[in-house]
Amino acid sequence: MNHYRSVILIAAAAGVALGITHALGGFENIEETVTDISQNIQGEPPTDRDTTPPTIEITTRTAEDEALSPDRPIYGILSIGIQANDAEGEIKQVSVRLDNEAEIVLPSTAAPLDFDTTPLVDGTHTLVIQAEDQAGNMGTTTLAFNTDNTPPTLQLSARSEFVSQGRTLPVLMKTDASVVMVYFLDKEHPVYPLPGSEDLHRTLVGIPLDTEARDHPLFVTLYDEAGNRVSAQIDVEVEEKESKRHGYFRDGAGSAIAATNDEIKTAKEARSTAQKKQSPSAMWTGTMRTPVEGRRLKEFGNYDGSNSGARRYNYGLDISAGVGTPVGAAASGTVTLARHQVLFGNTVIVDHGHGVSSSYNHLKSIAVQNGDTLRSKDIIGEVGASGQSVVPHVHWAMTVGGVPVDPIQWTEEDFLPTSDDEWNAIEVRRSESSSRN
Repeated sequence: MNHYRSVILIAAAAGVALGITHALGGFENIEETVTDISQNIQGEPPTDRDTTPPTIEITTRTAEDEALSPDRPIYGILSIGIQANDAEGEIKQVSVRLDNEAEIVLPSTAAPLDFDTTPLVDGTHTLVIQAEDQAGNMGTTTLAFNTDNTPPTLQLSARSEFVSQGRTLPVLMKTDASVVMVYFLDKEHPVYPLPGSEDLHRTLVGIPLDTEARDHPLFVTLYDEAGNRVSAQIDVEVEEKESKRHGYFRDGAGSAIAATNDEIKTAKEARSTAQKKQSPSAMWTGTMRTPVEGRRLKEFGNYDGSNSGARRYNYGLDISAGVGTPVGAAASGTVTLARHQVLFGNTVIVDHGHGVSSSYNHLKSIAVQNGDTLRSKDIIGEVGASGQSVVPHVHWAMTVGGVPVDPIQWTEEDFLPTSDDEWNAIEVRRSESSSRN
């Protein structure tokens, strides 16, 4: 059956059904009529039909109140702003689908979506967003993101849980956190990653001599790359140091050196500035060495007393030696002060990094300049009796974070983890705050 006969039969059948078969108007007009019907059936679609898909605009905000970054994992709530637009008409519906799961139709075509990522497995996920207009056109966009809702973990060396007054506390930590903060004795202490390890961190804390002998809380805050924030509290036992009386002084007696209060204040401020530098790299390795061989006149923490009970503590180690004996640096570092000071005489202060410094006082002469780089045992001056000194000696002092500490401990310990360390898993708790200030 040819094309025209097919159309004729269709048209005739339609005419019979409607009772209007006479509408064909005679055989001679059938071909023309059929041609018109065929053109109507096979003609082009109407030119005003909407074929343009909707557009979708999205904005994102993470739990860290930052825009989503493809290079950084996220945790918690991901806020997604969705705006669907159609130039030809209205949006019928907006839907989302996560990782090929069931589709969810949103209640609004300009819907904000607070998406909780905590139930998801850590890793990469894809959110497909679709908008459909009234003509059935579909617009689609995808949003890929990485989740990490696993909080950081913390282990602490047992050596970090006790210390004596006037000594250095090494806070040694194993953690997978990217940011570590330590707060102890009303101060925040800088934490540094240890070279050659991905999870070892250390902070060194100088314990003042007058710290009360009892348990003190040490607070650790951890952040990972995604922003998961946890905190922990550890009790650190501070033990009492036995201090011996070395000599006596008369109440009201001033310095044997003629100096004004302003001169003394200026000298102490310069020392404090030089001793509080926080170079990010540890310039020393291993234990330190005593700067000169000789007799120990007065140990760190010993004191001179008066009849009233007042005490003047010695905040270093006094070592006697012959005038002109070379004095060597206790460890590698950078000179931060090299000059004569009231009371302290000729003085050299060396920054060793990580908040650790050493000073050498009452020298006869100075052999270095401010800014010089030193190696362990490099000569920095000669033994003398300059400043407030009666006999030739070196007053060797150490500070950690500006706090005077026992220098002898530094000749015995390197404050690094060892194979004998006992590591204790510390319970951490998630914090609601996500600020990393």
